[in-house]
Amino acid sequence: MKAVFLDFDGVISNSIEETYIVSLKAYYGFSVIKNEATIKELFYKHRGLVGPPHNFCALHNVIEHVLDNQIRTNNQSFEQLFLQAMKTNQKRKDQFESIFFAIRRQLQNDRVFWLSLNPITKYGESLTEKDSPNYYLITTKDLHAVEMLLSEYNIKFRKIFSKNDYEEFGSKGAIINDVMSSEPVYKTGVFVDDSTAHLDTVSNPSVKCYFADWGYGVNEDYEIYNQEIW
Repeated sequence: MKAVFLDFDGVISNSIEETYIVSLKAYYGFSVIKNEATIKELFYKHRGLVGPPHNFCALHNVIEHVLDNQIRTNNQSFEQLFLQAMKTNQKRKDQFESIFFAIRRQLQNDRVFWLSLNPITKYGESLTEKDSPNYYLITTKDLHAVEMLLSEYNIKFRKIFSKNDYEEFGSKGAIINDVMSSEPVYKTGVFVDDSTAHLDTVSNPSVKCYFADWGYGVNEDYEIYNQEIW
């Protein structure tokens, strides 16, 4: 039997507009925002670098730095700036996430509007009303938001590993290893994600990794997933 591990944001849910609105407000607060059109363009281009929600703070920090100093970047140089920003933003991590989730909860009070900011992807549509006893969701998103969206999408998983689980295990690869070792019924597995950083954490040789090219990330290393592969 084969285990199927799926990412959420970018793969099943197109949440980029919601995360942009929420993270922008969490980062800038009530400050006047200059160059918002350019900020949004850079956010959409580099959204794939973000894992846990506090990473949005680093992303906006780099965008602000690049624009203020008129720095020209490519994907590689921007990623290097992002990795450095993640290190220097550690002290702001908890505060930023607290604000981020408070804003998200406020948006969720208008359920119809919030759901409109998180449309299901075409691939996600293929999972609706599907019997999937061997499907696992692995995401850095908070469980409450994931459950709300999955209920709206009418998608069910055997188990959901969300933000708290990710922080406990330390990587998606570690979660996959735990499932594969604790469920001997699975002889092989597949993992679909739009982040090569998450795909890189998989060390189990029986798990095949595929890149979701309809998501937010950039890929040069992994085979592209399509539904005819398995």
